[in-house]
Amino acid sequence: MSLAQFLLICCAATTPLPAAATNAAGRNRLEHLAQRYFNAWNAKDSSKLELLLSSDAQLRDWEIHKTGSASVVQANMDIWKRVPGIFIEVLTIHVSNDTRTVCAEIVVKLTASESLKVVDVITFDSQNMIASIRAYKG
Repeated sequence: MSLAQFLLICCAATTPLPAAATNAAGRNRLEHLAQRYFNAWNAKDSSKLELLLSSDAQLRDWEIHKTGSASVVQANMDIWKRVPGIFIEVLTIHVSNDTRTVCAEIVVKLTASESLKVVDVITFDSQNMIASIRAYKG
């Protein structure tokens, strides 16, 4: 079944979807939102990044801890300024619909020869906004 057919069935349904279909749709939605985050990050687009964040979003990694969408965006802008060629390669995305969490295995490419293996844990609120981003080296 194509995505268009699935959406048409979902929108036309008068009875609840089976749990498996609902969970699959939720996983796909969270994965899509996470990919939008990485796309905005790689484009160094602070406006798009801010649109994805809840007003009280948190960012935590091995060096910083910021709270509030403006502070999170500024922290990312500071990274982009310090390392202009930085780029994220997403290796795989794992989704937990029950906890509204995405774990993404990524490689942060600092230069052509230097990179970091990182796991980003991204949680989403009930409005599908990013509530927190926790980054772990390794």
